[in-house]
Amino acid sequence: MRKCVESAKLGRISFSTCLEVDARRLTINLTRAEDLPKFGICGPPDPCVRIILEQNNFRQTKQTRILKSTYHPVFKEAVMFLVSAKEDDLNNTCLTISVVDTSLGANVEDVIGQVVLGKYAKSKISIDQWRNTIRNPGKEIKATHALRSVEENLELKVERLAS
Repeated sequence: MRKCVESAKLGRISFSTCLEVDARRLTINLTRAEDLPKFGICGPPDPCVRIILEQNNFRQTKQTRILKSTYHPVFKEAVMFLVSAKEDDLNNTCLTISVVDTSLGANVEDVIGQVVLGKYAKSKISIDQWRNTIRNPGKEIKATHALRSVEENLELKVERLAS
């Protein structure tokens, strides 16, 4: 397990979102992650991005390829999900984008940091990107997000569920 690192030091991820209502498709264009943290003796991480889309009690998971030994991975990959384009369903959708270090072995993975869009989004940039994605179908909405720790995102999700 990694040592606790402040969220401000977990790095950033750049990606765009595009909702195609007629095709019932949400596309995530993953560009790059930057300034991933240095942890101890393991050397640079072997990062990939895992995306989980939750909508109507249904979960879909997709992942990028793994890039070896880099603090600044460039992915340039598109990931697509079939979604319900109904307004209520989109407002209750949760999209979790996690940067994962796979360098610890086949059965051990470590989430470096993540971004949450949709229902449980807390940061202004995450809320704005999701809102603009829903309001502007067919348009690519780009943003760069600071990665947050899993614990921080979990606390925010619990807060939202309690309110």
